[in-house]
Amino acid sequence: MTQLPDGPTNDAAISSSAAGDAAASPPAETTTRSLLGRFFGAIGAVVEWYDLMLYGYLSVVFARVFFPEDASPGVALAATLGGFAIGFLMRPLGGLFFGWLGDRHGRKTSLMVAITMMSFPMLGTAILPGYAAWGWAAPILLIFFRMVQGFSSGGEFSGTLVFLSEDANRGRRGRIASIATTFAGIGILLASLVATVLATLLTEAQLDSWGWRIAYGIGGLIIVLGIFMRLKMQETERFEQVQGDGRVAKRPLRAAITKHWRMILVIAALAGYSGIVYFIVMTYLVSYLEGTIGIPHDTALLMATVAALIYAVTAYWFGWFSDKIGRKPPMIWSAVALVIVAIPCFWMLSSGNLFVIYLSMAILILPLLFFTGGFYPAASEYIPTRERNAGMGIGYNFGVAILGSTAPFVAQVLINWTGNDIVPAYYLVAASILILPVLWKLPETAFSKLKDY
Repeated sequence: MTQLPDGPTNDAAISSSAAGDAAASPPAETTTRSLLGRFFGAIGAVVEWYDLMLYGYLSVVFARVFFPEDASPGVALAATLGGFAIGFLMRPLGGLFFGWLGDRHGRKTSLMVAITMMSFPMLGTAILPGYAAWGWAAPILLIFFRMVQGFSSGGEFSGTLVFLSEDANRGRRGRIASIATTFAGIGILLASLVATVLATLLTEAQLDSWGWRIAYGIGGLIIVLGIFMRLKMQETERFEQVQGDGRVAKRPLRAAITKHWRMILVIAALAGYSGIVYFIVMTYLVSYLEGTIGIPHDTALLMATVAALIYAVTAYWFGWFSDKIGRKPPMIWSAVALVIVAIPCFWMLSSGNLFVIYLSMAILILPLLFFTGGFYPAASEYIPTRERNAGMGIGYNFGVAILGSTAPFVAQVLINWTGNDIVPAYYLVAASILILPVLWKLPETAFSKLKDY
C-alpha cells in the first residue's frame, strides 16, 4: 500500500480523521445528503448511461433504420458507431461549459441544466423518421441529437462525481463516489433489459419499424423523474463554504488550466483509458457478438444485461476497496490484468459457446471495476474545490471523448481492415501497457483531506 507522510494509513486513523471532517458540518445535513441528497444528485447518471448504452445496444437496429438498404452491414454498423463517437466529441465543449457553470454558480445549477438538456435528444430520437422516409436527413438529425446529448453529458457524470465526493468524509470517498457507478450501472441495466425484452418479444421488422421508439419513450419517463429529483437536491457544503468565504473563482476555466494543467492531463489520460475498457467491454461487445461472432441479437442483449447487473451490484465494494488500500493499487492491478487476460478472453468470445462467452465477459468486467473503483474518487481528489468542477469536467470529458468514445468505432474498423476478429483485444493490451507508467507516477490521495483552495 502506498503510504503518505501526511495521511493516515490505518482504519483507526481514518475513522478519527473522518470524525473530524464530519464535525466541521452539521451532522443532520450530512446524514440527509448521505441518503436522499446524494441519490438525487446521482440520478442523472441513470439517464445519461441509459441513453448512451441504449444507442450502443440498438446500433445494429439503427444501422438498418437510418442507412440505405444496399449499404454493407459492416459499413452501416461502423457509420452508426461513428455517430456514437461524434456525439462524444461534444463532451469536451460540454465539460468546459458545465465546469464553468458548476464552479461559478454551484454544483446543483450545473447538474440541473445538464439533465434538462438531455431530455431533448431523448425525445427527439424517439420520434425521428428513418432513412426510408427522410433519406439522408434522418442520419444527419440522428447525429445532431447525439451531439446535443454529448454536450449535456459533458456536465453530467463528471459533475456527479464532484458532487458525491465533495461532502464525503475521508476514508469514505471511494464508496460514496461508487454511487455514481452504481447509478450508471442501473442505467445500463435498464437499457439492456428494455432492449432485450423488445428484441425477444418483437420480430426484426417490428423492432426496426417502431419497437426501438418504445425504448426512447421509456427514457423520456426516466428523465421526468430525474428532473423532479434534481429539484430536491442540495448544494454541496464545500462549495457553500467557498461561496461564503467570497472565494468563488471568477474565471474557473482559466484558473483550472493555468494552475492544475498537469493533473488535468492525468485525469484525461485515466478517463481515456477507462473509457476504452468500458466502451469495448460494456457497449461494443453486444455489436461484436452479434455482427462478428454471429450470436442472435436477443442473446447478445441478454449477455449485456447480465454484465450490467454485475457492474451495478458490485461497484460499491470496489469503491470500498479503494478506501481501504488506496487508489493506485487497484488501478495498476487492473491494467496488468488486462494485459494478461484480454487476448485469451477474446479467443473465448469467438468460440461461440454461450457458457464460455459469459465467463469471458465476467473476467473482462473485473479489471474495469477495479479501475473505476480507484479512478472515480481519485479524479475529484486531484484538484481543489475552487476549480474542481472545471478541472474535472475538462480532463474527464476530453479523455473520454478522444480515446474512450472512439473505441467501438476503432475496434470495428480494425476488424473490417484486418479481418482479424481478435484485434480489439490487442487494442486493450496496447492501451493497458501505455497507461501503466502514468499509474505508477500517480500521487496517492485516498488518505488525504480534500483541498478547497
